[in-house]
Amino acid sequence: MRLLYFLTVIIFLGCANRKEKKYSIALHLTQTEAGLKKLVDSFKLEFDTANTQRLKDSTDDKYNVKIFNYLTTSTIDSITVHVDSVITNNLTITTKFHTRENIAFQYGLTFQKPMTRYFDSLFNFMKGLKAGTDTTINFSYMGSHRLRYQNDTLLPALTIFAVPTFLRKAN
Repeated sequence: MRLLYFLTVIIFLGCANRKEKKYSIALHLTQTEAGLKKLVDSFKLEFDTANTQRLKDSTDDKYNVKIFNYLTTSTIDSITVHVDSVITNNLTITTKFHTRENIAFQYGLTFQKPMTRYFDSLFNFMKGLKAGTDTTINFSYMGSHRLRYQNDTLLPALTIFAVPTFLRKAN
């Protein structure tokens, strides 16, 4: 009888620990990240339930507007991303990132000489990003994104065209 009680407690604790790990990952999302994830998940759900091409197009248009409005009124800060690539060609730096939430960021920025101190710091920051690493950074939304739905998970559902910026120190 004691063995049965002991095994029941062990199984219960094992299940509770898995649930806790699942929720702890969700708790580490920033407010902007959680909002984007919610919009992408809602888009996928609504797109799946659309029966006609007209409804699918309407859903696509509706969520493109929602995501544009969300990104123009929210700051994209302190997001942990994986650096996919950093390509430097003279004064042009092209960066690509992705999150674990099926969201990608990319942008190519050409710097002009002479640079102000801010742009020189930004240039060196972007150039110093290492492909294959995870980092927490801010992004400046450039007013464009690409939303797509596919059953194939190789491509992100949302690509945001945004410049990566360094984290600012609190005053």
